[in-house]
Amino acid sequence: EIPNLSNCNSGYIERASSPIMSSNLVQQPVSVGQTLKPVQVKSTLKSVQVQHHSKSNVPLQPVPSAIPILKHPAPLPAPPLQINVSTSKKIPPAPIMTLAKSGDKKALVLSWNMNLDYTHAEISGYQIFGYIESPTDIPRSDLWKEIGNVNALPLPMACSLSKFVAGEKYHFAVRAKDIYCRVGPFSLPNSIDSTF
Repeated sequence: EIPNLSNCNSGYIERASSPIMSSNLVQQPVSVGQTLKPVQVKSTLKSVQVQHHSKSNVPLQPVPSAIPILKHPAPLPAPPLQINVSTSKKIPPAPIMTLAKSGDKKALVLSWNMNLDYTHAEISGYQIFGYIESPTDIPRSDLWKEIGNVNALPLPMACSLSKFVAGEKYHFAVRAKDIYCRVGPFSLPNSIDSTF
């Protein structure tokens, strides 16, 4: 059963109102002494066509996309620069997180546990990140937003989140922070469609 924690604040995610434009840069071949200049490409190359040469008996293989096609959710944000501390204790491991609708179906319950031992530094809290999936947004790591911090209590822990928009798809991840202000890796992201 998921514990009901009093120190866990409800959180919500707001979508950024301004789209971010992006461009692809391509470099042209140059001769010795020439300088490379970036050239803006107006469309993304999704695949390459290969024509069969009549003198070749080698069967053709499908060509992978020249540029990877990104899917939601985008990769989680890169870890921040860690403080260099003189301790033999390891940073926190990645939490193991699950996501479920609350019994009254008015909130989402994130619960997590960790495989900790004496080699890890003491955990001071957890950072919860959320991501709203939109078909109009290009998947980018900056769509992941920190939506809450929770003080550490005995594991396993849980937190309720509310204020969701019906029909949206949400993704969540959590990571631990130790008493030296170092953060560990994120949990694997969990996703849910909001049908509240």
